[in-house]
Amino acid sequence: MSRIVEPLHVDDVVQVAHAVVDAHRDGGPGCRECDGDGCDQHDWAVDIIDRHRADRAALRELVASW
Repeated sequence: MSRIVEPLHVDDVVQVAHAVVDAHRDGGPGCRECDGDGCDQHDWAVDIIDRHRADRAALRELVASW
């Protein structure tokens, strides 16, 4: 069986990152990855948003490498 793999789009990745941050905001349910030490998903999302604000070209390169 074969798969068609399409490249990720930066805007889609940033949108998902915002959704993850929003899910964790104000004591929301977060996600199943949350534990007493924090959440790797939230950390990833904040990093993506920060990179998007600071250097969109670098974020585009990062996403293209996935």
